[in-house]
Amino acid sequence: MSIVQADMHCQEDALERNKKWKYFINLTGQEFPLKPNLEIVQILKTFNGQNDIQTGDEPPFVRDKFKHSVLFDTIVMTPLLKTEPIPGNINLRKGELHCALTRDFIEYLHSDELAIKFYDWVRDTRTPDEMFYHSLSYLREAPGGPGPRKIFGLVSRAKTRNTPGQICHGKHVRTVCVFSWKDLPWLESRPHLFANKFHIDYDALILQCLEEEINNRTLHPVKLNLEFYEHFVENRHWPDVVNQCLLTLTLTLTLVLQWALKLQ
Repeated sequence: MSIVQADMHCQEDALERNKKWKYFINLTGQEFPLKPNLEIVQILKTFNGQNDIQTGDEPPFVRDKFKHSVLFDTIVMTPLLKTEPIPGNINLRKGELHCALTRDFIEYLHSDELAIKFYDWVRDTRTPDEMFYHSLSYLREAPGGPGPRKIFGLVSRAKTRNTPGQICHGKHVRTVCVFSWKDLPWLESRPHLFANKFHIDYDALILQCLEEEINNRTLHPVKLNLEFYEHFVENRHWPDVVNQCLLTLTLTLTLVLQWALKLQ
């Protein structure tokens, strides 16, 4: 719950200090941008006031039926059943904690009576950071939606896990890939805004390379294929032809990188 609480405090400060921002992106210290600021703005504009968030999964039984508490910085399940009814009989949804939320949705979180009650209800669940935004955005009346749609795609983050078919040339920490420089071709081919995750004490080279790429694209902007992102916003998944192109591009960049290293 501490993650959600920290987010909410940041949101309150942002709402009070600045009236112009359009999206709240909950970044962590282990993430890095894949796009310069101008491209991020252009891509978010294609969402036309919609949230970028996952709503496709239902939380496992134990995550919302039993109370949880924190013991020595570890979340543990108690034998106590959660008897309080879910406010408004909200349909619980689960997704990655990463998201990009509209200002209207953020204001809704802090002012709507049902949202405030649900915030109190999720406090002692297993993973409130993976349910709070997601369940509320699943409501038909939630600003920015996506409403009652099962969304699995996400443009905010590129991320891989230790599951079959997912690439990781670095190491895994709690099933999530910590990228190394060998993952650069894959990351360069991603359409996402940010990538998760990086450890500077594990591989600083990859961050230096990505920073140089961001600087180059900031000084020499490229024209984005915004229709590509408009398709994603409408369908909330990448088209098969795009996935094939991304795979081809990844393999090509890998060969180029290997060839460049041989020349050194």
